Amino acid sequence: MTFSDEDITAYLDAELGAERRAAMDALIAASPSFAKRVAALELDTSALQLGFAPLLAEAPPVSLPQPRRNWAWAAMATAAVVLFAVGLAFGQLSKPSVESWQMEVAHYQVLYVPETLASIPPDTARLQKELARAESLLGIELDQVALSNVPGLTLRRAQVLGFEGRTLIQIAYTAQDGTPVAFCIMNGEGGGDSEMEFARLLGLETALWQGAKHGFMVIGGQDPTLISDSAQYLR
Repeated sequence: MTFSDEDITAYLDAELGAERRAAMDALIAASPSFAKRVAALELDTSALQLGFAPLLAEAPPVSLPQPRRNWAWAAMATAAVVLFAVGLAFGQLSKPSVESWQMEVAHYQVLYVPETLASIPPDTARLQKELARAESLLGIELDQVALSNVPGLTLRRAQVLGFEGRTLIQIAYTAQDGTPVAFCIMNGEGGGDSEMEFARLLGLETALWQGAKHGFMVIGGQDPTLISDSAQYLR
Protein backbone atom coordinates (compact mmCIF):
# COMPACT_ATOMS: atom_id res chain seq x y z
CA MET A 1 0.00 0.00 0.00
CA THR A 2 1.34 3.44 -0.94
CA PHE A 3 0.57 6.80 0.66
CA SER A 4 0.61 10.32 -0.74
CA ASP A 5 1.62 13.44 1.18
CA GLU A 6 -2.12 14.16 1.54
CA ASP A 7 -2.60 10.75 3.21
CA ILE A 8 0.24 11.47 5.61
CA THR A 9 -1.23 14.87 6.48
CA ALA A 10 -4.61 13.24 7.16
CA TYR A 11 -2.84 10.68 9.35
CA LEU A 12 -1.10 13.41 11.35
CA ASP A 13 -4.43 15.25 11.74
CA ALA A 14 -6.15 12.02 12.95
CA GLU A 15 -8.44 12.16 9.91
CA LEU A 16 -7.35 8.92 8.22
CA GLY A 17 -9.66 5.92 8.31
CA ALA A 18 -8.91 3.17 10.79
CA GLU A 19 -7.78 0.60 8.19
CA ARG A 20 -5.39 2.96 6.36
CA ARG A 21 -4.15 4.39 9.67
CA ALA A 22 -3.25 0.89 10.86
CA ALA A 23 -1.47 0.22 7.56
CA MET A 24 0.48 3.47 7.89
CA ASP A 25 1.44 2.65 11.49
CA ALA A 26 2.85 -0.65 10.27
CA LEU A 27 4.77 0.99 7.42
CA ILE A 28 6.26 3.61 9.77
CA ALA A 29 7.50 0.83 12.05
CA ALA A 30 8.94 -1.20 9.16
CA SER A 31 10.41 1.53 6.95
CA PRO A 32 12.86 4.14 8.30
CA SER A 33 12.67 6.11 5.04
CA PHE A 34 8.87 6.30 5.23
CA ALA A 35 9.09 7.28 8.91
CA LYS A 36 11.32 10.18 7.87
CA ARG A 37 8.73 11.26 5.27
CA VAL A 38 6.10 11.35 7.98
CA ALA A 39 8.40 13.29 10.30
CA ALA A 40 9.15 15.79 7.53
CA LEU A 41 5.44 16.63 7.23
CA GLU A 42 4.71 16.74 10.95
CA LEU A 43 4.01 20.21 12.28
CA ASP A 44 5.57 21.50 15.46
CA THR A 45 2.36 21.60 17.48
CA SER A 46 3.96 23.34 20.43
CA ALA A 47 5.00 26.16 18.11
CA LEU A 48 1.43 26.36 16.82
CA GLN A 49 0.06 26.66 20.32
CA LEU A 50 2.53 29.40 21.23
CA GLY A 51 1.83 31.17 17.97
CA PHE A 52 -1.94 31.11 18.41
CA ALA A 53 -1.91 32.55 21.93
CA PRO A 54 -1.16 36.19 20.99
CA LEU A 55 -3.37 36.01 17.91
CA LEU A 56 -6.32 34.76 19.92
CA ALA A 57 -5.70 37.47 22.52
CA GLU A 58 -5.86 40.13 19.80
CA ALA A 59 -8.81 38.63 17.92
CA PRO A 60 -12.00 40.74 17.98
CA PRO A 61 -14.74 39.52 20.31
CA VAL A 62 -17.44 37.44 18.65
CA SER A 63 -20.99 38.05 19.76
CA LEU A 64 -23.54 35.45 18.74
CA PRO A 65 -27.02 34.73 20.11
CA GLN A 66 -27.03 32.08 22.79
CA PRO A 67 -30.40 30.31 22.64
CA ARG A 68 -31.25 27.99 25.47
CA ARG A 69 -29.40 24.65 25.19
CA ASN A 70 -27.81 25.74 21.90
CA TRP A 71 -24.26 25.28 23.17
CA ALA A 72 -23.08 24.30 19.67
CA TRP A 73 -23.12 27.97 18.60
CA ALA A 74 -20.51 28.80 21.23
CA ALA A 75 -18.29 25.99 20.00
CA MET A 76 -18.68 27.17 16.41
CA ALA A 77 -17.75 30.73 17.39
CA THR A 78 -14.62 29.53 19.16
CA ALA A 79 -13.67 27.40 16.17
CA ALA A 80 -14.13 30.38 13.85
CA VAL A 81 -11.72 32.49 15.90
CA VAL A 82 -9.15 29.67 15.98
CA LEU A 83 -9.40 29.22 12.21
CA PHE A 84 -8.94 32.96 11.76
CA ALA A 85 -5.77 32.77 13.87
CA VAL A 86 -4.56 29.78 11.86
CA GLY A 87 -5.02 31.74 8.67
CA LEU A 88 -2.78 34.50 9.99
CA ALA A 89 -0.13 32.30 11.52
CA PHE A 90 0.04 29.26 9.26
CA GLY A 91 2.48 30.72 6.76
CA GLN A 92 5.11 31.20 9.48
CA LEU A 93 4.45 28.11 11.56
CA SER A 94 3.91 25.38 8.98
CA LYS A 95 7.56 24.68 8.16
CA PRO A 96 8.31 20.99 8.79
CA SER A 97 10.22 20.38 11.99
CA VAL A 98 12.39 17.76 10.29
CA GLU A 99 13.80 17.98 6.77
CA SER A 100 14.80 14.68 5.18
CA TRP A 101 17.37 14.34 2.42
CA GLN A 102 14.60 13.14 0.10
CA MET A 103 12.71 16.41 0.60
CA GLU A 104 15.90 18.39 0.00
CA VAL A 105 16.33 16.56 -3.30
CA ALA A 106 12.70 17.27 -4.21
CA HIS A 107 13.18 20.99 -3.50
CA TYR A 108 16.23 20.92 -5.81
CA GLN A 109 14.64 18.80 -8.55
CA VAL A 110 11.48 20.90 -8.76
CA LEU A 111 13.61 23.79 -10.06
CA TYR A 112 14.68 21.76 -13.10
CA VAL A 113 13.11 22.44 -16.49
CA PRO A 114 13.84 20.67 -19.81
CA GLU A 115 16.32 23.41 -20.73
CA THR A 116 18.38 22.72 -17.58
CA LEU A 117 19.92 19.55 -19.01
CA ALA A 118 19.26 19.88 -22.74
CA SER A 119 22.56 21.66 -23.36
CA ILE A 120 24.64 18.96 -21.62
CA PRO A 121 25.77 16.42 -24.24
CA PRO A 122 25.94 12.73 -23.22
CA ASP A 123 29.73 12.62 -23.55
CA THR A 124 30.90 9.06 -22.80
CA ALA A 125 34.40 9.91 -21.57
CA ARG A 126 33.17 12.67 -19.28
CA LEU A 127 30.38 10.49 -17.88
CA GLN A 128 32.83 7.67 -17.14
CA LYS A 129 34.97 10.05 -15.07
CA GLU A 130 31.94 11.44 -13.22
CA LEU A 131 30.59 7.97 -12.40
CA ALA A 132 34.04 6.76 -11.33
CA ARG A 133 34.27 9.67 -8.90
CA ALA A 134 30.78 8.86 -7.59
CA GLU A 135 31.85 5.25 -7.02
CA SER A 136 34.88 6.26 -4.98
CA LEU A 137 32.92 8.69 -2.81
CA LEU A 138 30.02 6.32 -2.21
CA GLY A 139 32.16 3.23 -1.67
CA ILE A 140 30.04 1.09 -3.99
CA GLU A 141 30.42 -0.29 -7.50
CA LEU A 142 28.20 1.31 -10.14
CA ASP A 143 27.34 -0.50 -13.36
CA GLN A 144 28.23 2.29 -15.77
CA VAL A 145 26.87 0.46 -18.79
CA ALA A 146 23.51 -0.11 -17.11
CA LEU A 147 23.36 3.48 -15.87
CA SER A 148 23.98 4.69 -19.40
CA ASN A 149 21.21 2.57 -20.89
CA VAL A 150 18.12 3.13 -18.76
CA PRO A 151 15.13 2.54 -21.11
CA GLY A 152 13.47 5.82 -22.07
CA LEU A 153 16.12 8.00 -20.41
CA THR A 154 19.27 9.74 -21.66
CA LEU A 155 22.13 10.05 -19.18
CA ARG A 156 23.38 13.65 -18.93
CA ARG A 157 25.69 13.94 -15.92
CA ALA A 158 26.61 12.69 -12.46
CA GLN A 159 27.35 15.37 -9.89
CA VAL A 160 28.49 15.36 -6.30
CA LEU A 161 26.23 17.02 -3.74
CA GLY A 162 26.03 16.75 0.04
CA PHE A 163 23.59 16.64 2.93
CA GLU A 164 24.52 17.00 6.60
CA GLY A 165 28.16 16.15 5.91
CA ARG A 166 27.42 13.05 3.83
CA THR A 167 27.89 12.45 0.11
CA LEU A 168 24.82 12.68 -2.10
CA ILE A 169 25.22 11.73 -5.76
CA GLN A 170 22.73 12.97 -8.32
CA ILE A 171 22.75 11.13 -11.66
CA ALA A 172 20.72 13.27 -14.03
CA TYR A 173 18.71 12.07 -17.03
CA THR A 174 16.22 13.46 -19.49
CA ALA A 175 13.17 11.54 -20.69
CA GLN A 176 12.22 11.42 -24.35
CA ASP A 177 10.02 14.52 -23.92
CA GLY A 178 12.83 16.39 -22.15
CA THR A 179 11.51 15.87 -18.62
CA PRO A 180 14.40 15.97 -16.10
CA VAL A 181 14.71 12.78 -14.02
CA ALA A 182 17.25 12.17 -11.25
CA PHE A 183 18.63 8.98 -9.72
CA CYS A 184 20.04 9.93 -6.32
CA ILE A 185 22.20 7.88 -3.95
CA MET A 186 22.69 9.00 -0.35
CA ASN A 187 25.71 7.72 1.57
CA GLY A 188 25.24 6.43 5.11
CA GLU A 189 21.46 6.18 4.82
CA GLY A 190 21.11 2.41 4.82
CA GLY A 191 19.58 0.02 7.28
CA GLY A 192 18.96 -3.08 5.24
CA ASP A 193 17.10 -3.65 2.00
CA SER A 194 13.61 -2.19 2.03
CA GLU A 195 10.59 -2.46 -0.19
CA MET A 196 10.31 0.19 -2.88
CA GLU A 197 7.88 2.95 -1.97
CA PHE A 198 6.21 5.43 -4.30
CA ALA A 199 5.16 8.95 -3.48
CA ARG A 200 4.62 12.38 -5.00
CA LEU A 201 6.96 14.96 -3.48
CA LEU A 202 6.33 18.60 -4.40
CA GLY A 203 4.32 17.41 -7.39
CA LEU A 204 7.08 15.08 -8.68
CA GLU A 205 6.68 11.32 -8.97
CA THR A 206 9.17 9.56 -6.71
CA ALA A 207 10.41 6.03 -5.95
CA LEU A 208 12.33 5.36 -2.71
CA TRP A 209 14.21 2.39 -1.30
CA GLN A 210 17.16 1.52 0.92
CA GLY A 211 20.17 -0.74 0.75
CA ALA A 212 22.62 -1.89 3.39
CA LYS A 213 24.52 1.41 3.55
CA HIS A 214 22.79 3.74 1.11
CA GLY A 215 19.46 5.35 0.40
CA PHE A 216 18.14 5.56 -3.16
CA MET A 217 15.51 7.58 -4.96
CA VAL A 218 14.31 8.26 -8.50
CA ILE A 219 12.39 11.50 -8.97
CA GLY A 220 11.05 13.64 -11.79
CA GLY A 221 7.98 14.60 -13.78
CA GLN A 222 4.40 13.43 -13.39
CA ASP A 223 4.53 10.06 -15.14
CA PRO A 224 4.33 7.34 -12.45
CA THR A 225 4.96 4.56 -14.98
CA LEU A 226 8.23 6.13 -16.16
CA ILE A 227 9.48 6.55 -12.59
CA SER A 228 8.38 3.09 -11.51
CA ASP A 229 9.94 1.36 -14.52
CA SER A 230 13.17 3.38 -14.24
CA ALA A 231 13.46 2.68 -10.52
CA GLN A 232 12.91 -1.05 -10.96
CA TYR A 233 15.60 -1.13 -13.65
CA LEU A 234 18.07 0.92 -11.61
CA ARG A 235 17.54 -1.14 -8.49
